[in-house]
Amino acid sequence: MNDRKKIAVTAALCVFFTLTLIIGTVFSAGNRSGREQSGPLLPRFPKDKITAVTVQGDGQTVSVAVSDGSQRVDYDGTAAEADEDAVAEFLETVAGLPRGKKITSNEERYGDFGVADGAPEISVRMTAADAGEWHLLIGKAADGGGRYVRAEGDSVVYETDDPGWDLYTRRSHWVELALFDDPSVSAEIQSVVVKGTSPTDGETFDYTLIKTAGGPDGSLVWKAEGHDETLDTVKVDSFLRQITELRGADLIVPPSGLTPETAAVTVSLGFRDGSRQTLCVSSESAGEDRFGVAPDGSDREYAVSRYALGNLLKPLENFFRAAAD
Repeated sequence: MNDRKKIAVTAALCVFFTLTLIIGTVFSAGNRSGREQSGPLLPRFPKDKITAVTVQGDGQTVSVAVSDGSQRVDYDGTAAEADEDAVAEFLETVAGLPRGKKITSNEERYGDFGVADGAPEISVRMTAADAGEWHLLIGKAADGGGRYVRAEGDSVVYETDDPGWDLYTRRSHWVELALFDDPSVSAEIQSVVVKGTSPTDGETFDYTLIKTAGGPDGSLVWKAEGHDETLDTVKVDSFLRQITELRGADLIVPPSGLTPETAAVTVSLGFRDGSRQTLCVSSESAGEDRFGVAPDGSDREYAVSRYALGNLLKPLENFFRAAAD
């Protein structure tokens, strides 16, 4: 065999042994274990066919129904529109939940990890159209920051990621709680009228803020009706952002029928295009130190915390430049 053939044979053998080593590494037990852990906990979960979700935990039950492209959350027998993005995010999370680390398949130890039948920390049931029911038993928090989980029908307990299971047990997570779709509309507000008596401390409000020409160069400034002094622009702009960024702590379902005529306080906003939006504040508590707030003409009423309500109801004195001194 000449030198050229020897070199070719040697090279071929090197390639063969290299490929053998790579294939052996890829299909080794360790790599199989890694692939199993990174695979989905529910490999055939039909996220696009789910028609109902029920989450039980911390003494609460959340029921979400999905049909004809509409999502509804049950509020003690009354259905409220769900946040479409929240429902989609949940289903994506379940579909992508990794199997994680295998902990045990010993049924006698299920209780140690909080995944025993009938007594999990959190129960998640999902019904799919023409695909049966899926049930996850969510257990205790693991030392590594994840959560112990077992799928009904699977004897194995896994330690896997915790996407925020406790959050899903809160009914308020599943509904849209922002009063304004676009908080940036604060820049379009040209006037604010606040009238009424605060349900939290009895303070009375009766003032109008107007954006008008009055700056030294003819620029627009904020003034209070009946006052010549220019207001602190930073304070007014911050106030308007707090209004348009206002979020409820929960929905009030069914709504109480709050209107400007029955409200304790009204906050009326005038916009650059000539439109107006009035927020009505209820005189009655909505429980847990919360009060009802409803945009006039809306079918939604929000339970707003006392703290958040304080950002909505500010005295006129707050906006004068002297208040910053």
